[in-house]
Amino acid sequence: IDEKTDFKADIQAKKFYKSCVDEAKIEELGLQPLQDLLKEVGGWPVLESNWTSEDFNAWDMSVKLLKLGYSNDYITSTWVYTDLKENTHRVIYMDQADLGLSKQYWDRGLDEPEVKAYKQYMLDTAKLLGLDDVTKAEEDFQKVMEFERKLANISAPKEARRDSNKLYNPTTLGEFPTKYPLKGAGMPENWTEYVQKLFDYGDVKVDDITDDEKIIIYDVEFYKNLTKVLQSTDERTKMQLFSMANGGGNHEIFGQRCSCNKTKIQQSIEWYQYRTTSMEKMFESRRFQFVRKIQFCLRCDQYVCP
Repeated sequence: IDEKTDFKADIQAKKFYKSCVDEAKIEELGLQPLQDLLKEVGGWPVLESNWTSEDFNAWDMSVKLLKLGYSNDYITSTWVYTDLKENTHRVIYMDQADLGLSKQYWDRGLDEPEVKAYKQYMLDTAKLLGLDDVTKAEEDFQKVMEFERKLANISAPKEARRDSNKLYNPTTLGEFPTKYPLKGAGMPENWTEYVQKLFDYGDVKVDDITDDEKIIIYDVEFYKNLTKVLQSTDERTKMQLFSMANGGGNHEIFGQRCSCNKTKIQQSIEWYQYRTTSMEKMFESRRFQFVRKIQFCLRCDQYVCP
């Protein structure tokens, strides 16, 4: 690693690789990195008897996760890419949530074997981290399953996402919340400010995002129905989803104890083989964060490398 000549993203990738192959250190640390991760994002309610939703806000949590380098697309997705109809410009795209299971499984119902296995996987992970009240956890995870299914129900199936013209729905940040509509309890007080926070990296800050900012909505029906879904879901369940996705999805890389648990779980669930491994997912989130910075700066005709 050359701190002077290597790009920051390359340095992070090299350090990440070295940390992955240092098995002795991984065993020494055990579950502590995972526990620290959960604490950093605000805890996993199912593991904390004193967790309250008093200061929780799903949109603030979404921003926080992105700043920490983790995925944050559990209720909506936002990214920057080339404008498909003006390819000399970059534009903000907004899309449906990235669910823990594909929509096809959720559409079959909560009794679908893959859905049951998904719930069991999270329950086993919570047990690994010291879960005390299994009965309460069962109830909590059932609510999370229902929440994800609601998000799946308002998401477009793959076959409806093949026509790029239908996915190209331009508007502005100022018009966006009124057009769909996306106001009221459970939604950002100001969508422009929310997007500003997403792209505020401290050292690289885009400060010209206004209500006139052009955005492309990929899944119109999703945003038309999102308010209703979020308003019908309690804050504890939303936080459970964030924690499950970041904590439960990453337990497999933390030592032999976790690896044994992963092996046991794999024997009973089929869906896991379709999922990206945690190491790939964590690396991808770091790389995506790096690329997003550059792309957005290109939109502003400023090539800035973080």
